[in-house]
Amino acid sequence: MLCRDLVAHYGLKKSRRVSIEESLGIFLLYLAHGCGNRLVQEFFNHSGETIHRHFHKVLDAVVNLSKDIIKTNANYNETIPEHILNNPRYYPYFKNCIGAIDGTHVKASVPQRDQIKYIGRKNCVTQNIMAACDFNICFTFVWAGWEGTAHDTRIFNKARRRREVKFPFPTDGKFYLVDAGYPNTKGYLAPYKGSNIRYHIPDFRRGQTRALREPKGFKEKFNYYHSSLRNVIERTFGVWKSRWVLLRDFSNIGGPNDGEAEVEYPEDVVVRSTGDHIHSIVSTIYPSFENHLNDPSYFQDKAILVPTNEEFDATNDYILGLMKDEGKTYMSSNSLCEIELPDCFEELIYSSVVLNGFKTSRISNHKLTLKIGVPVMLLRNIEQTKGLCNGTRLHIVRIGRHVIEA
Repeated sequence: MLCRDLVAHYGLKKSRRVSIEESLGIFLLYLAHGCGNRLVQEFFNHSGETIHRHFHKVLDAVVNLSKDIIKTNANYNETIPEHILNNPRYYPYFKNCIGAIDGTHVKASVPQRDQIKYIGRKNCVTQNIMAACDFNICFTFVWAGWEGTAHDTRIFNKARRRREVKFPFPTDGKFYLVDAGYPNTKGYLAPYKGSNIRYHIPDFRRGQTRALREPKGFKEKFNYYHSSLRNVIERTFGVWKSRWVLLRDFSNIGGPNDGEAEVEYPEDVVVRSTGDHIHSIVSTIYPSFENHLNDPSYFQDKAILVPTNEEFDATNDYILGLMKDEGKTYMSSNSLCEIELPDCFEELIYSSVVLNGFKTSRISNHKLTLKIGVPVMLLRNIEQTKGLCNGTRLHIVRIGRHVIEA
C-alpha cells in the first residue's frame, strides 16, 4: 500500500534497474537499522551511487507524504480527547487541552564548517526539533533542522510567527501543555516555577517515604498532573526514536562511503566515452573482438570488472550481441524445499515464476545464454587435480543440450 501511494500521489518513480519495492527497501534499511552505504550496497547488490540516489528519491517522496499525515484532525479545537475525558485525574481540569509541545535533539550530519553552531548541551552535533502531538501518540506538527544551540523558546516563537510552517494554533480557550522552558501565555500552559517546587515525575518518586513523594501544596499538585499529562510528548519521541535506529546513530551517515565524491584518475587509465559507455569500454579492452573469437589466449590476460550484477548483465549482453552465433539459453530449475508442515507458507506466493525472477548476490540468475567462443569462469571446485576449480577460466568450443565442452 505504501509503495502504491508513493507512486500514485507523491512522485516516486521506478527506474529501469531498480523497482519501487527495492527503492523503498533501501530507504527502510537505512532508517530502521542505521546501516551504512557499504552494507546496503552488499545487501542489494547495487553501486554506492545507485543506493544514494534511490535513498534520496524515496526521501523526497516521503517528505511530501509527511505533509499529509503529520497534521491535526479537522476538529481538533472542538472536541475533548478521550484520554482526558475518561480520566478523573485530568477531567475537567485539562478538558481544553489539545496536546503537548516540546523539543528534542537528534544527531545530525552537517559539513565541518557548520558544526560549531550545531554542538549544544549534548556536546555533539545535533539538530533541535520542535514537535507537537496529540494524546494518541501521533505527531501533529514537526519543525526540524534547527541548530543544536537554538533554544526551544526561539524555535517556538518563530513557529508561531511564520505562516509557511503551518503551525496548528489553539483557539476558543484551547491550549497545549508545555514545560518550563516555554513561555506561559494564552494557548500554552506551562507549570509553576520555583527552586522549591517540583515538576518532573522522577522528582516526586525520589522520596523515601510516601509522605515525601506526595505533592506539597496546590502548585506541586498541579505540576504533578501537568507533568503526567504532558509526558505524552516524551513517549511519542521515545517510540519514534526506538523505531528508527538511524535517529540514534549517524556514525554511518556522511562518511567516505556515503553520498557522492569527486575522484581524479590518471589520464592513462581513463577510457573516453563516445556516448555508449559499454561500447567504449569493450572496444578499448577487446579491440577487434570479432576477429579473435577462436583465439583462447586473447581472453587470458584481460577482463572487465563491474561493481554490480546490473552492470555485468548489460556488459555481458552487449558482448554476446557481437557474436554471430545463435547460441543457447540454459535455465535453472527452482522450487521450494519440502518441509514437514506444508501449511507454513503459501505456495502461490513463492511460485517458480517468483523464484526464477530473483536477482541477488550469491545466487545465479535463472537464465544463462552461451555461445561458442565465450569465455566462462568456474564458481565451484569440480575436479581440482585436473585444474577444474573455483576461478578457472575456460573457452567454450561446443554447446549441447545437456553438455558444454570447453
